[in-house]
This record gives sequence, C-alpha cells and structure tokens, in this order.
Amino acid sequence: MRLPVRLRLPASPCLATVLAAVSLACGGRAQRVVHLPVPEAEHVAVGSESRPGLWLSPGDAVRWPLPAGPARRLSAAYMTVLAGDPAGSLRIRVSGAGRPGRSNVLTLSADPARWHPVSAEVPRSAGPLELEIAYENPGSWTPPRSLFLAEPSFTVPARDPPRAVVLFDVDSLRADHVGAYGYLAPTTPRSDRFFRDGLRAEKCVAAANWTLPAHASMFTSETVARHDAGRSSMALADRFDTLAESFAAAGYRTVAVTGGGLVHPSFGLAQGFDRYVSASESAGEAVRRSLDLLREYRNEPVFLFFHTYQVHEYVGDPEAARDLFGGVPALGPDWRSPLHEWYAAHSSSPAFPVWARHRYDAALRSVDAAFGLLLDGLEREGRLSRTAILLTADHGEALCDRIVAGSCLAVGHATPYLFEEELLVPFEVRVPWMPKARGVIRGNASELDVAPTLLDAAGVNAPAAFEGRSLLSSPPPASRPLVSEAPPLDALAVRIGDHKLIRRAGVPQKFWASGGEFVVFPVQQSFDLSKDPGERTPLASASDWGRELLAEVDRYLASGFPDSLIVRFPRSPEEEGRSIVVSALGRGASPSLRSFGLAAQGVVTQRGARTEIRFRRPRAPFWLAFQPDESRALALRIEGAGPLASAAGGRLDRGTYSWSGLGWAGRERLPGGAETVIFTTPRSARRPRVAQSLPSDAVTQLLSLGYLPFSAASDQRPAAAGDEPPDASLAAGEVRIDHAD
Repeated sequence: MRLPVRLRLPASPCLATVLAAVSLACGGRAQRVVHLPVPEAEHVAVGSESRPGLWLSPGDAVRWPLPAGPARRLSAAYMTVLAGDPAGSLRIRVSGAGRPGRSNVLTLSADPARWHPVSAEVPRSAGPLELEIAYENPGSWTPPRSLFLAEPSFTVPARDPPRAVVLFDVDSLRADHVGAYGYLAPTTPRSDRFFRDGLRAEKCVAAANWTLPAHASMFTSETVARHDAGRSSMALADRFDTLAESFAAAGYRTVAVTGGGLVHPSFGLAQGFDRYVSASESAGEAVRRSLDLLREYRNEPVFLFFHTYQVHEYVGDPEAARDLFGGVPALGPDWRSPLHEWYAAHSSSPAFPVWARHRYDAALRSVDAAFGLLLDGLEREGRLSRTAILLTADHGEALCDRIVAGSCLAVGHATPYLFEEELLVPFEVRVPWMPKARGVIRGNASELDVAPTLLDAAGVNAPAAFEGRSLLSSPPPASRPLVSEAPPLDALAVRIGDHKLIRRAGVPQKFWASGGEFVVFPVQQSFDLSKDPGERTPLASASDWGRELLAEVDRYLASGFPDSLIVRFPRSPEEEGRSIVVSALGRGASPSLRSFGLAAQGVVTQRGARTEIRFRRPRAPFWLAFQPDESRALALRIEGAGPLASAAGGRLDRGTYSWSGLGWAGRERLPGGAETVIFTTPRSARRPRVAQSLPSDAVTQLLSLGYLPFSAASDQRPAAAGDEPPDASLAAGEVRIDHAD
C-alpha cells in the first residue's frame, strides 16, 4: 500500500522578506509576485507551454509556511494525465494565526490537453499561517503521479506602478546589418527610432557562436568554460543563478515566448520562468502571443524573454522584400523553402551569396516590423513608458564574407573560424525611468553584460557569481579580456581592446555528424582590429599583447576545469603525430577526464580505478583535465610527452608531489616553452555532466532547423578485463608522477 506523501516545504527568505515589507494597509491595483518555492522543480509542457512544479499522486499534500501579511491571492495551475472522470479534487487549506482551518475544494477537470488555472484567497493575518494543497481522488484505479501542480505564487499589493522588462533576442543577428550600427539598407527602422533615445554598445561580443551555449551565457552571465552547456553537457545545469530566477526572487512574473529548438526547456534554459512557450511561429505571431501574456499580468511587474528564429532561418515576407528590394525576385528561387533545403539546392549558384544576404535582410526587416508591433501594443496598454527593453542576439552570422579557393567560406554560424561576423551582436537598451542612460558606450561590451544590465534597470541586485557588469552604471573597462568559444570544436577567440587572438584545433572537423568538413585554418591567428577590422592580415603572436592574450587563453581554460589535475601540452609541430599515453589512477573511484584541443583524436578507456587516454599528438596545444574524488589523490603516468614542468616553471621529475604544491591560481603566466606543464586548479562546486533526453517534438523541430546529432569527441570504451583496483597507498592530496619519453 502506498502511503500518502506530506511535503513540508521550507519558508523562503525572499517570501518572508517581501510579505513582511508590505504594509497591511497598502491598497491599489499595483501588485508584486511572491513565488512559493518548489525544491527540485520539474518542467512539464502542455502543448507549447511549459511550467515548473511537481508531480502529485492521490493522497499527496504540499505545505508551505506563510508569514503574516495582507490578504493575498493564490494563483497556480495544474494538468492531469487523466482523460476521464473521476479526476479528483484539489483541497486548498489555510490554517494558523489562532483561527480554524479554512478550505476550498476545487473539482479537477479531466482534460490533459491544457493548463487549468487555480485561484484562492488567503485572508489577512497578523500571525503566521500554513498553506496546504492536497490532491484527493477516491478512484482506486488512479495511477501515481497523475497530477502536475505548477509552482504556486501570490500577488500582494505594491506601492509603485508595475514595470516591465523585456529582453528582445533575435537569434543569429549580426550587428553590422542593423541600421544603428551603420548598415545602409533600411532593415531596422522601428528599432533604430526607438533606441535613438537609449544606450547602444559600440561593440558587443558573443560568448559563443551558436544558440545553446550563447544563451546559457546570456542567462547566467558566465562564460562557456564555467557553465559547460554546449561543451560536454547538452544542457545548462540547475546549480547556476539565472536572470529569470533573479527577477522571480525580486517579485516579477517571469514569462518567455521562444522559438524552441535549442532554447527548448529540455536544454535547461527555462529555469526561473513561470511560463515558457516554445513555438515555431513568425516573430509577428510571437509578439501577439507576448502581448496577450503581458495583458494577463497587466497589474504585475513582468520580465519577458522574447526569442525568434526568423532571422536564423532567413524567413522574410513579400512586404519586407518590396520595402528593401522592390519585390520578391531579389530573394532568389524557392525563397519560401526551409533554409537548409534551399542551401542544398542553390548554394552552388554564383548568385547564392546575394540571395542569402537578401533573404537574411528581408527576415530582419520582418522581425523589426514585429518589434514595432510590440511597441504599439505596449503603447495602447499605457505601459510603454514603464517598460525597459534590451535588444540583442545570441551570436552573429557569416554571410559569405570570405572567399577561400574561389568558394564562399561560410553561410551560417557554429564554425571554428570565429571571425567577427559570427561574434559581434547588437546591444541596445532603453530604460524610460533612466533618462541619462543615452548615447554610445565605447569599448567591448559582452553578452555576459545583458543580465546585469537588465537587473540594474529594474533595481535588482545581480548575483555575486555574475561575471558581467551593468552597462547602465559604467562603460566596460578597456583592459577587460573577453573570450568567445565554438564548442565542441575546441576553438576560442580572446580579445583585449582591439587586439584579438584566435586558437583553433587546426585539423578537419565537423560540427554536425552529417555536415561537411570545415576549411582548416591556422592553429593560431592574431589581429589588430583597429587597423584590420575585417581580419584579413594575421599578425605574429610574439608581441607583448600577443603573449598577454595567450596568458588569457590559459586562465580561461583553467576556469573550466576546477578542482582538477591539468596536463597542458604545448604546440610542438615537430612532434605532431607522436604517440602519447596518459593515465591516472585514483585512490577511490576512477578519475573523470575532460580535454580541450584534442579534436576527436583520443581513445579513452577506464579499467577499474584507472582512466587512460591514447592519442597522437595534434598540431595545436591541448589540455587534459583529470578530476579525482574528494581525496584529491592521483597516480599519474605519462608516456611520450617530453620534459615536464610545474606552473612555476620548475622541472618535474618522477616523484611524489602535493596537490596544493602543484596549484596554479592564474595570477602568473604559465611557462611558454616546450615543456608539458602539470598543475592543479582551485576548488569549485563540482558539476556533474548534464545528460538530457529530448522530447520528440523538440527533436522534430531541431531536425527541421537543420540540426543533427554531434560527432563524438572521443571513443569511450567500456571497462576491460583485469580492471585495476584503487591505489589505497595514496595519501589524501598526494600526486605521484611517473613519465617516460
């Protein structure tokens, strides 16, 4: 027999603070949202909309302690897997403060095809209360986990009129096709006029050049190296603080209207959102859906994340084509066909680059018209003067900007090239209640600045873990290093000011398993963008600024491998192809292994407590990172790597070392010679690899967008016979090194 579950959820400090701060006598229509915490909430989709919450079985009840406060309204929603009666009931009971319990009973609707609203009044109270929501179903046949309760929330009176904050995200929009950034064709007349009274970043650099890792950085204000989404994990882990979570904690209703695909909730990007829509529709249709949601919460502060793939898919319309080019013939043949099909059919035509740019621009003009619809709708609702809007993109787009061997290098993104056309995105923000936030911000802004800027606009403190900064407060420092990455291709670009260095694997690669191979560019290229903004003339990296950029590459990579033993192999063209074997034996479980720069050339095996990788030395520098268990004890064996050195530059011979003694905190430069450098990185929260299984509708949409599964980065073999036991003789924090040339 299954016993009923009684979940007593802890009081949220934020909930207590918010309710305690609201005067019992406070009136008016303006409201503030207080979210009731659901630990380890799941996201469940009904149709195109997902919500966070928890599954309940008949007999389950959930309880929340509530502090004293004014009368408030509970709102939630539910969905049931039951398609027929009896569906049961929800009993909502409020007790405490010296009064008898008060219950409302809601008969459930047996319709699994939609979300059903739940609403109840909680009385004014001078003392603490307890809220209980119980799922009751007398049917003996009712299955477990048959009802999903979306995270409840309260609205309480607020003193100030509610504001809205909108993040308008145009997937794949490169900055230099926006009018405000100097583009001559009138692709963005509505946004240009609107942001004329706002703040614009002269340059904004994407953290990654494809959708998932770029959005993870946008939402967490952390680099790809730190959040790992798109690298070795295909989802954002839930341990990171996100933009939506910060708004929710500050009393905002958080809603998202997205194009799905790689921003589908399955990829971890819905954290903190009350409602998250994933729908394949035009920007205009998505704006109308967004306005409906904003209207539903007209008396509450709202954060809206708006995302569209229309530019990503080059989907224009006849009106946009007429406005820009005089008619649809300029878009080329079959211009309504899906982009990947159109590319396959027409990319060999000499006119293809022109057609591609015209389709791209027509799509942007159409999205700009949708942006105008959003402004018009907010104006009609009397809300535009109380809405802060930031327009940006996750990454840019190559549009046959370069000809290599007589052919177009790239139309698209997610390449290992990392030239500016894939990395520079618009960053325009207008905050009506901050009239001094106007003009052009000089220097290099970052995608990591999006979240802190939006929170600053709302007067909300950014989480301490955020790496970016609010551009409403001050311009970015000229000395700030920014890194853009192309995971999982092991390519990155680092810049300080106008100096930029690109590091690549230097071997044939694919991004998707069915795609063609990329052109192989040099492993390392440096550019002075002040003199060569088009990146046509690479420079030597031996200058002072070149060496500093190389040091930043090391610091960046180290930040992505916390609490690990690093084996850093330098670039060694004369040793290319040499066989190398590296293995690590743990004191307990076998160490985990990650790498950067190997470009799918390693064969990894685990034999009991030993993890081993065999490979031929590539032409690019590369890193191996072994992470042991909590004992931080390893026996490392290296064959074929040449001389070894510590982070301080001293020679490492065979012998025993301490984990802390090998530590490198990133303040000094690592040795730049021919030695293989071994060091340990500082502790950080350990993050497990996030494995996600996608629902069938998300897979179908990804395939329609031209996305296919990744190529494997390495060959992971199962444990072999004769597994090696842990080395119990290793002391905690002990590192033994054995190597042979």
